[in-house]
Amino acid sequence: MTSDSVPCVGFWRRLAAFIVDGFVVIVPLQLATVVLFSLTDAKVQGSFLGTKQCEQVTHLPQGLDPPPFAGANWAEICKFSFFGFQTAHVLTVSTVTQNGSTTKIISRSYTLDGEGRPNSAFVADWLAILLLFAYVIPFETLRGATFGKSLVRIRTVVKKTPERIGLPLKTTLGREGAKLLGFIPGLMFPLMFLAGYGPDNPQWDEVFWPLSLCVLAVSFAWAVWNIADVVRKRDPIYDRLAGTAVLRKQ
Repeated sequence: MTSDSVPCVGFWRRLAAFIVDGFVVIVPLQLATVVLFSLTDAKVQGSFLGTKQCEQVTHLPQGLDPPPFAGANWAEICKFSFFGFQTAHVLTVSTVTQNGSTTKIISRSYTLDGEGRPNSAFVADWLAILLLFAYVIPFETLRGATFGKSLVRIRTVVKKTPERIGLPLKTTLGREGAKLLGFIPGLMFPLMFLAGYGPDNPQWDEVFWPLSLCVLAVSFAWAVWNIADVVRKRDPIYDRLAGTAVLRKQ
């Protein structure tokens, strides 16, 4: 059997597998955040799932570091919770300026403790992405399928050897890395700009936001390109680059 003899998996099966895998990773992480938020006096926070309640405030707490942007004129405090248990407490301070029909907003966010005081907490949101990759890589390497893929009866194969169960580690890493290619500009640009200019530089407003829209457009186009291929039951670009395919289990 060759991979070309079995139709590629379409959009809905892939989406279902992705949602299941997301919950497998994120739910335990959010439960851990619930516990750590309480035990560390909000020194660990995360808002992956759950509810969000926000209210606008007129008075800012003392000790915000770094200080809000010059001319700050709007602020809100948001509480995030998971089944009633608080997981994050965030203050966002913004400078909103109106120039004709154009509204510019520059914001800075601060974590707060349970009493509403700034506390420079560790925000675990980015860990979800790392944990998702840490979960996917061994499953794809050993079985060619995560829990979500097994549930909807699909698996990832090497096109040249589709009968093999699992992928070579190098292929798995290449495939997962290829998924991020279109998002690399969006991930790297803010870090490079902050390192080169700093958030308080005047060019933040003049340069950062227009260029941010450009790199976001690249990321959006990359996502649409891959989704369009999947909808048409074609191998998306990251599978073509890695030499893999996602097929239904026989």
